[in-house]
Amino acid sequence: MSEEEVSVRVTPALHPKNVETIEGLDDTTRPYIAPVATVMDEAYQAIDAIHNAREAASRNPAWTEAQQLLQVAQFAEKHQQRVLKNVDSVMQNLDKAIKATDEMLQGPLEQQAGLGSINEEIRRHIKSMSTEERHNFLREANANGDTKTMTAVLGAPHYLSGMQPAEQQYYLREFHMQRNPDAARRLKVMTAARDLLNERAPLIFGQVEKAIGQPWRKVDMIRKAANAAEQAFIIRDKSSV
Repeated sequence: MSEEEVSVRVTPALHPKNVETIEGLDDTTRPYIAPVATVMDEAYQAIDAIHNAREAASRNPAWTEAQQLLQVAQFAEKHQQRVLKNVDSVMQNLDKAIKATDEMLQGPLEQQAGLGSINEEIRRHIKSMSTEERHNFLREANANGDTKTMTAVLGAPHYLSGMQPAEQQYYLREFHMQRNPDAARRLKVMTAARDLLNERAPLIFGQVEKAIGQPWRKVDMIRKAANAAEQAFIIRDKSSV
């Protein structure tokens, strides 16, 4: 089954085409979240394969219903473990990429004009403003590409402009995002992809149980009974006791 195909036996929430609905996704951002689509497709196909295995087991006249269940469960476990391992790997790599991009967009700003008189005047001017006035002024300056103003404020200690550390950090991030829209868009798409996978991955457990046809607790119960029965047929050498 390819990515384009749809199985009525698997929830559509796990179909890899869900990745295509992420806002901002295009040819430039798609490579960064391709592993999310790949692992969702892997989960989707694995669950469908378990359904196929269950149907095949039911056609084996040599197996009782309990044997059919144990065979299908064993097959399902291998698929589930592999898929969950890959989901975890994709999530870890996404977290690293998101963190690296976010740190880049919050990196310290080297003040191009040093501590010259113009920069000092800009900071004094902004320091004299109210919080609301300063917010409106800096937002407009950033939107207009006023690098001179933004550099003067963001390239020096926050208190010289009458700002709180968090306030300056916010505008520093906005400044970087304005100057590097590709990175900003990439961060937005990667974050959305991580949220999507984080939301949908837990569905795998229920879908696997559905494909098996019984909850894992019943599988475990039958396994214990089968193991106990097998123990009764083991011939032990009394001389070794």
